[in-house]
Amino acid sequence: MNILHIISTLEIGGVELQLFEVLKNLDRSRFNPIVCWLSRGGELTDDFLKLGIEVIVLKRRFRFDPLLIRQIIRVVKEKRIDIVHTYMFTANSWGTLSSRLAGVPVIINSVRDIEVWKKWYHRFIDRILFPSVDVIITNSDATRDFMINNGRLDRKKFVTVYNGIDISKFTPCTSGIDNKFPTIGTVARLDEPKKGLVFLIGAMDIIRREMPRCQLIIAGDGPSRGDLERIVRMRELEENVKFLGFRRDIQKLLAGMDVFVLPSLWEGLGNVILEAMAMERPVVATNAGGIPEVVING
Repeated sequence: MNILHIISTLEIGGVELQLFEVLKNLDRSRFNPIVCWLSRGGELTDDFLKLGIEVIVLKRRFRFDPLLIRQIIRVVKEKRIDIVHTYMFTANSWGTLSSRLAGVPVIINSVRDIEVWKKWYHRFIDRILFPSVDVIITNSDATRDFMINNGRLDRKKFVTVYNGIDISKFTPCTSGIDNKFPTIGTVARLDEPKKGLVFLIGAMDIIRREMPRCQLIIAGDGPSRGDLERIVRMRELEENVKFLGFRRDIQKLLAGMDVFVLPSLWEGLGNVILEAMAMERPVVATNAGGIPEVVING
């Protein structure tokens, strides 16, 4: 069975990493996955290729590019696709429309975040394309309910499938990075205001008054890094807050943390919370989106 997975990019992010883990563990004797990104590749491209998965890049020239429909239809026809599985609003929209025109038997959408940024016309597109979708998978009940309530969509097509992690990689026995001082840590794409990191940095300004040597490590990169670094300098927290950039040794980072914090203002689920819990790290997180479905208060 040929399954086409359509996603906007293959940059490092929760959705992309989750797709990688799913395809890595897929029964390849039954399913042939093909990954198609719409606009640009990213750091994960080589990871997919190493799994022996075909990766196709399309040429989306600008935000509204009708020629993208023809490109997707061509891929569907050439690869004899049985199922199209799309991820997040952009890929869901273009992929659903193109796949229905191409006559694909089964179309699955995935929504992995609380999409608070949507305008009225985004929600209108959701409602227009909704009848063409067979199933919409969300990673939490909060994501599902947000989609239903804001888009006035029928609950019957939705199913919640929580994210999974590889517990053979995230185990408490992992040796951590050597931290000499009490360490608070977070792992996130640096994308404000969603991730709420400005509040975590503000909290460090309070914590250091009682624990001057306490440190906060922030792993990840993104468009808000420069602004966050300026806030750290403005508060004179350079000795307490460290930006580590993109890291692939998340297991070691988590093992070296005394407390893991995720201060998101909205979140579909938060994969890294699951990873921190698998490493038996205490978690402090906001009561936002799907987080309380994972973190039990108290």
